[in-house]
Amino acid sequence: MTIAMLIEDMVMELEYEIAAVAPRLEDAMHLLDSDSFDVAMLDVHLNGKTVFPFAAALKARDIPFLFATAYGLRGIPPEFAGQIVLQKPFGPVELRRALTVLSGHA
Repeated sequence: MTIAMLIEDMVMELEYEIAAVAPRLEDAMHLLDSDSFDVAMLDVHLNGKTVFPFAAALKARDIPFLFATAYGLRGIPPEFAGQIVLQKPFGPVELRRALTVLSGHA
């Protein structure tokens, strides 16, 4: 089982709905044309590219998002200061806390 699948399982166990999974930056960018999601969880690296162009587009549209990365805060550019960052590996407790804050139910 891949790490992405484990995270998907955790999200569903926390009773959140997964609207889409985008394994490549191009796939993520196409999601901007839909209204199918309220928040986004972004892995910093997608198939050899960083997710920062997608994050910038989300920020411009005021769509809440968080980063998941093994690099922690040091891997996040200054323009995204203040975004929630989940450092990998993380568990369901950290994920629940982050998603609760992100979805505005804190």
